[in-house]
Amino acid sequence: MTIDGTGAMPDYRGAEDSRPWIDQLGEITKVVVKGGVTHVGSSSFTQATALEEVVLEEGVETVGMDAFSYVSTLTTITFPESLKELKQGVFYSCSNIATVNYPKTQDEFKANVTRANYNDSIFAASWGEPIPTEGSLTDTITWKIADGVLTIAGTGEMPDFATEADQ
Repeated sequence: MTIDGTGAMPDYRGAEDSRPWIDQLGEITKVVVKGGVTHVGSSSFTQATALEEVVLEEGVETVGMDAFSYVSTLTTITFPESLKELKQGVFYSCSNIATVNYPKTQDEFKANVTRANYNDSIFAASWGEPIPTEGSLTDTITWKIADGVLTIAGTGEMPDFATEADQ
């Protein structure tokens, strides 16, 4: 399932379940929240019984209370560098999280992202190597990804990355 658009998703808290995907909740295996969405709504995917992976793209800043709570099937999460806050219980009772991907280290995540109670299950998981966002192609050519844009700068000839089979 892909959530796309601009701005904040609504919060889905309360006695009446108004999530548009409630009838398909048990069939969703992966959620991708695109970068134009700034907030994942509270309780959006709580009790999504088949959900295995969550990908929050660059631009997502907050995740609402209990957004992914009670999802024991969840194993992999990808956080963007833009993430600023996890509200209470976002990953409550998500006991099988095995892998967390984040562009920086776990310590940098802890320093940069405000976390409310009941989100510690993400720290028991294996954190992948930080995803590089910049580097060098040659001694005089560099690359950088910012806000989804790849910029290649410098002087000289850029290396050819095609294999002989591609030529």
